[in-house]
Amino acid sequence: MALSNRDRSQSQGARRRLDAGERVVIASTDFIRIREYQSQVEGHADDAVVIQSSACGSPGGIEVVSGAYWVC
Repeated sequence: MALSNRDRSQSQGARRRLDAGERVVIASTDFIRIREYQSQVEGHADDAVVIQSSACGSPGGIEVVSGAYWVC
């Protein structure tokens, strides 16, 4: 998948944040499994992204695991 400059910048930014020791919190979009994760994601809604197992709609998102997961 070819990434636009914007996508590359977002991807590199995410990598830098993780390298800085930040955690990734994954919350459910259907059945709530861990309430604390839901609360943390809701508290950072402006920074949250959707990870899904099918290609995103327009504008397409970023394929993070070839043929398996996309960040939308």
